[in-house]
Amino acid sequence: MACDTKERIIEEALRLFSEKGYAGTSMSDIAERLKITKAALYKHYSGKREIFQKILDRMSALDAERAAKKLAYIEKKLTREQRTELENEISDIRELRDEYKQLLQTILSYEKSKKQKDNEKIADLEGRLAEADATAEKRIAIAEAKAKKKFDDEVKELQEGFDETAEDIARNRTEGETDRKVEAALKNDAATGMKLLADLISQSKIAAAQAKAEFDQAMKDAAADGDISDEEKDRIKKAQDAYSLAEGLVDKYAAKLRSAQD
Repeated sequence: MACDTKERIIEEALRLFSEKGYAGTSMSDIAERLKITKAALYKHYSGKREIFQKILDRMSALDAERAAKKLAYIEKKLTREQRTELENEISDIRELRDEYKQLLQTILSYEKSKKQKDNEKIADLEGRLAEADATAEKRIAIAEAKAKKKFDDEVKELQEGFDETAEDIARNRTEGETDRKVEAALKNDAATGMKLLADLISQSKIAAAQAKAEFDQAMKDAAADGDISDEEKDRIKKAQDAYSLAEGLVDKYAAKLRSAQD
């Protein structure tokens, strides 16, 4: 009861200090607001200064509590920024598990404290509590598997990008060498050079037809099961690229041949 009275004194004194200021508020004002005698008020506090100091102490404690919460939030955020996405996901899973277990334990303790116990409910809570760790570990295993797949996919993509670059370089070198042979042949013997161009056009048309056939077959195979896998997508793209390259060579050599004939 005394604690409640001391609390009320602090609350009403704070209101009066806000309304009238510290200097404008007397112990009589505080007693009147509380509807108690000054003598009763002095039983709890020695004077206005002590009341004011209690208010300052409380405000300092609240500020410190708020600062501690803010500091914890900042430290947690900084920690998350320094960890990998997988580490943060695992940390979140474990934090959620711990919070879940605490809630279950609180409910379980309450149910066990009741005079009329619900044994079925208690058994259910105990079962869920026992399964919490295993459930969290399953989620962690799934997260780790997803992270590994993502990493493997990224490595595969980088390797494929490098391989494509290497293939482009090799193809450009081969094409450059062929162009130099054509130019040399045209310079030494126009007829021989034009025959070489005609052969190259024919070869490129055959390559384009083969690429088109491969593309059509790849599309047919993909449509057979109503789903296009990553491997099928790669096959389709390669056929498409091969077709585009071959048709490009047809156009290039045909233009050179027309120029040589003129």
